[in-house]
Amino acid sequence: MEFSNLQCTSSILSRQNKRKAKEEENIEPKRNRLGEKTKNVWQLNSRSKFISSCSPQSFSFSDSIIFYISKNPTTTKLYQKVIQTCKYFFIKNPIIVSPDYPYSLDLDKSCIGKTRFDFSQLICKYWITKNFNFTSILPRLYKCDARKVIISDQVISFNDLSMFTKTAENIAFYTVTVKETDGSIVTFEKIFKAFINAKEFVL
Repeated sequence: MEFSNLQCTSSILSRQNKRKAKEEENIEPKRNRLGEKTKNVWQLNSRSKFISSCSPQSFSFSDSIIFYISKNPTTTKLYQKVIQTCKYFFIKNPIIVSPDYPYSLDLDKSCIGKTRFDFSQLICKYWITKNFNFTSILPRLYKCDARKVIISDQVISFNDLSMFTKTAENIAFYTVTVKETDGSIVTFEKIFKAFINAKEFVL
């Protein structure tokens, strides 16, 4: 009799454990979805909070001049000074100024220091000042003053290439094809001539 009761108890516990495991499986996706929603809401609220903290401005210059200044910063020093002076300029033209693209090969992720960060969620463009070697951000590149430029495994337009030609001194192309707007391939002579400050060119 005792053995029979033990079997019965074991069977009941087994069914309870299975039911509990199934309930946890159903709850986990809900938690994940809730976490994603919370993250998105947090990002939205953070941006909304930042924008709402910007007070109405009354500049001594006309609106058209102020708008032109906000959209056409000539140097990183000037841009960083105006956005520190007034949030309006960052809201109108959000740009991240960085010596290079913050990507960690060790962590295989875009990073600020050692902290992983999803830059795809940002609406900002990038202004690279020293080293450029991450071609996938080309569509979001505002300007590039880099002196060292590395491009690999890309088909790039000659127009996009012009973003690097004025300041680059050390250039390296690895499996790169440069094309004109009509699809024709640009000759190396024309590419080399475009880099007016080139000191080293590696192919």
